[in-house]
Amino acid sequence: MDGGLWTELLETLSLAPSLTTLKIFAPWAIMGQPSDALREPYRLSERLRVPSLTSISYQMFLVGVPAGRSGIGRREKDVLEIEGENLRRLMSACSATLRDILIPGEHLFSALDPGVNWSNLHRLCLRGLWPLEFCASAEQRLSSPGQDLAPSPPESNAQSRLLHLLELMPNLRSLLLQMSVLRRDPESATFVISPSGPRPRPRRPDQFLRHLLEFELCSAESGERILEFLPQGLESLGFRRYPLDDLAYTLRQPILLCVQLEEMLNRADFPKLKTLAVWYRIQNIDDLDAEERLLEALPQRFPRMENLVVHRLFNHDSPTLRDFWDPVPRFRRLLSRFQRLQMFSFNLDDPQRAKKRPFVHAREEYKRYMVRLAEFALAIISDCPSLRHVGMYREIGDVAEYYWHKWEVGRWSDGRVSLMYDYIA
Repeated sequence: MDGGLWTELLETLSLAPSLTTLKIFAPWAIMGQPSDALREPYRLSERLRVPSLTSISYQMFLVGVPAGRSGIGRREKDVLEIEGENLRRLMSACSATLRDILIPGEHLFSALDPGVNWSNLHRLCLRGLWPLEFCASAEQRLSSPGQDLAPSPPESNAQSRLLHLLELMPNLRSLLLQMSVLRRDPESATFVISPSGPRPRPRRPDQFLRHLLEFELCSAESGERILEFLPQGLESLGFRRYPLDDLAYTLRQPILLCVQLEEMLNRADFPKLKTLAVWYRIQNIDDLDAEERLLEALPQRFPRMENLVVHRLFNHDSPTLRDFWDPVPRFRRLLSRFQRLQMFSFNLDDPQRAKKRPFVHAREEYKRYMVRLAEFALAIISDCPSLRHVGMYREIGDVAEYYWHKWEVGRWSDGRVSLMYDYIA
């Protein structure tokens, strides 16, 4: 609805005692600009009366650039101010009951009031672009390479401000940082805790996010230190790409080299981990060696693993790697050493599909390729008796969320393994 959510509607909704979830699809701004088609965007009252909401989501994560151009851009200053102010007033008014928040990443600091008690919050998901303040912090680090900058006040450093907000959420169970940055944004703008510069850290590391069970960080950079401060009870860890689509013409979606991922996971101590999702790149022989070490270590480091998702992006242009792509032997060994693994999802970056556009239709070429993919799946899972489902990544259509083709795994009394009841997810 043009103009967005308004005060009187919210106060009317407060009369509905069973209303607990609010999903806002009507923006307070349109296509990155304030809405002026009919009226100015609504501003919510400072003294807002709201329902006893437990879940709020503002479903405007990425915005377009002004008319005449294409792609994704940052919100204009006045849009940030209007949306951030409204979200802050709305969420602060129901903070006593709020358990679940999903908002655009750009509004992290404008929507979450550090003066409010967030101890009841269980889930925080930030999606879209990292706040502009992280770009300023990155520029500060880049201006003094190799130097340990003097500690700065928390209010002047984006990483410190984020950590301070998280310390106000001691009962958080799920923290999902599903954000990317624009190509024009400075390098290293996606650190939660960077290895250099002011080096912010939680004020009380022994109490930091002690109840956290799920953590996801998109656009992770080499040297990220946040894992060192997460609790040993963590059950789900993800390093993914956001969005799933490759938008390199607009966004910078950094994906770790395997040597970098290995270094990061070597600092992880999560013996109760059940779910791991990783993206990494095999760029040279060093990455190939790092992958072998990493896969050898995973079953020992995470013995309770039940769900493993791997996106293995391979450098098919490297002459030295040309004969080393085959992932079957090392991944078959990996799966054979997990005792509890139920689900394995694998993007093997098949050289047969390198640099090709996604399939458009499920015709003969696609069907032949699916036979090839099923053969890879069977070869990899054959020695993992606990496995119940397997998914293989193939690109068809234009919605990346549906690129997984999954099967149930059938096991027969004579030891044969088969793929059954295939489905798309």
